Amino acid sequence: MKFNTFYLLIITTLLISCSGSSSGTGTSDETGNGWTKYSEPVFEGYYSAFGGFAADASVFKEGSTYFMYYTDMDTNGSENPDDYTTCIALATSPDGYTWTCADTTGNPGLPGIVLEGVAATWEEQLETCFIYHIGDTTYLIYGGYLRDGVPIYPGGDPISTMGSSLGLASSDDGIHFTRI
Repeated sequence: MKFNTFYLLIITTLLISCSGSSSGTGTSDETGNGWTKYSEPVFEGYYSAFGGFAADASVFKEGSTYFMYYTDMDTNGSENPDDYTTCIALATSPDGYTWTCADTTGNPGLPGIVLEGVAATWEEQLETCFIYHIGDTTYLIYGGYLRDGVPIYPGGDPISTMGSSLGLASSDDGIHFTRI
């Protein structure tokens, strides 16, 4: 994404030593050359106090505000990690560096959540979203999969049983999405 005289890069980094991930940022000159990665994450999602869980960002700017849709964790009101699911959430920023979970009042779950998974369906877990606009409608493409995966190879490891599909949802306000 280009803004003003430099490029902004949202980098998703998996933290091997932690049980989460963080989004980082870097800048370059206006040609896109000479990237410099910042050493600290710019956003760790709602769970920043626990090492963060924010990944797979899709960012756009409208007016003077940046909007970042990303993968986050939803505890589903439970203290048992086995009940947690991934979801799509929204954070906003005035400058592309300082992010805050969006006010998603009226949506279920934690602050920032715009789309949750549907239990025991192909979209039980949600992640890796992409946002685009047509007219006044915001569209959200997202990856969905069952918590325990779909067997691809009999007796295979978890990676070979992942199974994933793409879903589409739309919104008139960028916060309240309806699956299509």
